[in-house]
Amino acid sequence: MSIVDLDLNGGLGSVILKNYPIISDTLNCGKITATRHANGRDWWVVCHRVNTNTFYKLLVTPFGLPTVTSQTIGAIRQWDSGQAKFSSDGSKFAYYYYFNGLDIMDFDRCTGDFSNCVSDVTLPFHPGNVGCEFSPNSQFLYVSNVFKVYQYDVTSANILASRMEVAVWDSFAQPGIPQLGAYLCLSQLAPDGKIYITTGNGTTYMGRINNPDVAGLACDVAQHSVVLPAYYFNTLPNHPNFFLGKIPGSSCDTITGVGIAELEELVLKLFPNPTTGEFTISFPVQQGSGLLQMFDVVGNKVKEEVISPWSQYKQIDITGLPDGIYFCKIKWDKIEGRVKVVK
Repeated sequence: MSIVDLDLNGGLGSVILKNYPIISDTLNCGKITATRHANGRDWWVVCHRVNTNTFYKLLVTPFGLPTVTSQTIGAIRQWDSGQAKFSSDGSKFAYYYYFNGLDIMDFDRCTGDFSNCVSDVTLPFHPGNVGCEFSPNSQFLYVSNVFKVYQYDVTSANILASRMEVAVWDSFAQPGIPQLGAYLCLSQLAPDGKIYITTGNGTTYMGRINNPDVAGLACDVAQHSVVLPAYYFNTLPNHPNFFLGKIPGSSCDTITGVGIAELEELVLKLFPNPTTGEFTISFPVQQGSGLLQMFDVVGNKVKEEVISPWSQYKQIDITGLPDGIYFCKIKWDKIEGRVKVVK
C-alpha cells in the first residue's frame, strides 16, 4: 500500500507512505478482486492464499491502513491462474481454475462473510487460461474453459443443475498463423453491458457475449467477433463495479451522500451524428435494466433493445434503415431521455 496526501505540495499531492506491506504471504496470482462495502463508501478487497482454501479480506476505508481478516471456504487451491469475480451487485463471488474446478458462493457486503459455497468439479479439464464473469444483472455466471463457454443461473435453487453449454470453439485460428487458435479464455464485463473473452493466444481477436442477461443460447456468444488493431496476449483490465452503492435499509446504511444519485432527467449523448449506420449512445449509469426505442419522423417504432444494468453506453446499428431523421428514447422506471440522430 502507498498513501498520497493530496493536500500537500500546494495541492499537487505528496507520497507519505510507500510500498507498505499489508500481507506478507504467498498469494495466487491474478486473483485480487473487489466490491463495494454495503455502506457505499468503503471497499472489500479479496485475494487467495496458495495451497489453502483461505481468503484474505481487506476492508479499505479512508482512515488508515486496511483491516485484514481471513476466512476458510471452498476448494484448496495450488498455485494457479484463471479468474475470480464478484457479481455486479456484490452478492455473489466465483473462483475458477480448471485444476480445482469452480466455486460459487454468496457474499455479505456488510460483514464481508462468504457463505453457501457450491462447487462444480465436473467441468471438462482443459489446461489453459480459463475464466469467469457475471452478467450485468448478476443472474448468470459465464465460465470459459478454452473450448467451451457455460452459463449458470446463480439465482436458481440448484445452481449446478442450471449449467448450460452456450458455446463451443469453432476451430477459428489467427489467419496466417493457423496454430494460434482463437480460443475462449479470460472474460471481462465492459461498460457497454457485454462480456469480452480473450483467445488465450497472441491474436488480433476477442470473443463477445452480446446478451449476457439472457438465458441459454440467446445470450449470443459471438466468437472472434471483435477485431483489434494490434496483437495482444490475454490482456484484460480488472474493473470492479465502481458505481455500486450502499444497501438501503441494511445495518450498514449509515453514511449519507453515497451511491448513484436519483435523476429527474436523462441527458443522452450520441456520436457520430450524422451517422452512416453505426453510432454510440451514452447515458448515466443505472442499477436496473432500461429500454431503448427508436422512432422515425412519423412515429413508427423501428428498433427496440434492452439497456443492461450498470452500463454507460450502447452501440446501435441502423445500417438496414433508410436515410433520414430518427428519434432515440431511453427509459428506466421513472426517468427517460430523448435524442435525435440523422442517418
